[in-house]
Amino acid sequence: MNPVIVVMGAEGVLGRYACRHFSRLGWEVVAVGRRRVGGAWNDGDGMYLEWDGKNVGAWAMALEGAEAVVNLADAEDPDARLESTRALGRAVAGCRVAPRVWLNASTVDWYGGAVDRIHDEWSGEPGESAASRTALAWEDAFFGAVVAPRTRKVAMRLGRVLVQEADAGKFPGLAADEAWLHMEDFLRALEFLLDDAFFSGAANVTAPHGVKGESRVRPLRLADEGFVWRWGLPAEALADLAVRQGIDCFFESMTARPIERGNGVPAGIF
Repeated sequence: MNPVIVVMGAEGVLGRYACRHFSRLGWEVVAVGRRRVGGAWNDGDGMYLEWDGKNVGAWAMALEGAEAVVNLADAEDPDARLESTRALGRAVAGCRVAPRVWLNASTVDWYGGAVDRIHDEWSGEPGESAASRTALAWEDAFFGAVVAPRTRKVAMRLGRVLVQEADAGKFPGLAADEAWLHMEDFLRALEFLLDDAFFSGAANVTAPHGVKGESRVRPLRLADEGFVWRWGLPAEALADLAVRQGIDCFFESMTARPIERGNGVPAGIF
């Protein structure tokens, strides 16, 4: 039997790409979202269940005995993040056989906007801005959920995940100090975090380099554990995405760039 992965927020960009990716890898995908996204949703990407983003419903049955749940819901909506995360926490807590791992979206806004310091998982401190307080509350809701000990938790502090939707128009550029990640490396990082049975806590899921050299947000934990970025330089990432517009084209080219010496960024760079 194929492992089951439940993807919350399947109507969003991150959710749709995650569902397609794990379906291609042979996982049994259960997609949970507020609505199907018209022609953008492919029934081959998983079984689709609807929810309202704040209450436990029939979708919670899919969590029973699942290998993993990945919560990507409301990543762009500060007010809805807490409700959806708390609802998922209640659902996981109610399982007789809880998922083995729960990955939850978070944000590098947790660190605040200081540009004169390095923000990594070991030495970084929460910021004092409204965005930082919102991010802190989001992680508090996640880590505060009381679930079975078997459920490993990872909060993914995401930078901007780069992808070019087919109808999105001109691709916007990156700010000089903006933390970012190519969609392909985001999907590979999901795999990596699911596979590492000892990885828990918060992780910066970003690329190591910014527009002007090293990023101020350092993904030390991923690097230390051996993750290798396929797309480490923003110029190369943006050039690649410019010719991979839309989800179908993106996945057609998924294996076009091998990870080899001189390609991407090897671990141990810091």
